Amino acid sequence: MKTAAELFSELNDLDEHLTVEAKTAADVGKSMLETVCAYANEPGLGGGDILLGVARVDDSLWPTYQVVGIDNPDQIQADVATQCATAFNVPIRPQVVTEKLHGKTVIVVHVHEAGCMKSLSTSRISRCPAVPSVVSARPTNIAPTMISSSFIRTARARLTTSR
Repeated sequence: MKTAAELFSELNDLDEHLTVEAKTAADVGKSMLETVCAYANEPGLGGGDILLGVARVDDSLWPTYQVVGIDNPDQIQADVATQCATAFNVPIRPQVVTEKLHGKTVIVVHVHEAGCMKSLSTSRISRCPAVPSVVSARPTNIAPTMISSSFIRTARARLTTSR
């Protein structure tokens, strides 16, 4: 798992990308849960990291991030754990670590990939039997279908190349 300093440096060098996102984390809302769902569901990605307590500088020529900190890290950590355990059809257990960065408190959330495997008999992509699908969230919490378009493209490509 990367440290907050490593993630912050990566954000300022490369901006948000496939495996790193930044959030101000005023609360654990729909955007955060969509990111967790995407990281858990994207096969071959290996999960991803979310750095809470940083914000993008709007008037910067290049993508630049600043540390804004989190006022209530214990509450945010509890909310992340609770939402990830209850919002999806399968509990997700991310690693959540509080760190100091530039004198302010930030939180690093590492979401592991739920895992997938190719069925030898059907050449189809299927979820790992040890970890059932986490494709959708319960409708009362967030939108029920949150499969990224890149997830679909990757699955189709794997099916096409395996035939």
